[in-house]
Amino acid sequence: MGLHRLGHEVTLFERGAELREAGTGIVVMPNGLRALDALGLAEDVRGHVMHAARAGLRDWRGRPLLVTDAVQTQQEIGAPALIDRAELHRALRAPCPPTWCEPRPPSSVWSPIPPASA
Repeated sequence: MGLHRLGHEVTLFERGAELREAGTGIVVMPNGLRALDALGLAEDVRGHVMHAARAGLRDWRGRPLLVTDAVQTQQEIGAPALIDRAELHRALRAPCPPTWCEPRPPSSVWSPIPPASA
């Protein structure tokens, strides 16, 4: 969106053969929300801001590795947004013309690095 506003021709290549709206939740941290604000795309995402008392990381067994005071962090840098991947994709694609996104299998996407000789 930003490149288009600066006058560049833009095409978004989707690695999959089709645009799918499947997946899980995505956490957009406050700096990501500010970047989306600059592009005018954060309004839909900001509706999914989450507020928590504690946050942290856990190992594969669920044992805490890091626990932090989320209230203090949110006061200092802002609250992250937890949004469904499909909703995030819709919000990001909504202002774009349909011709911007071309689903192509990975083998047909252009690469600046030529294949190795056989």
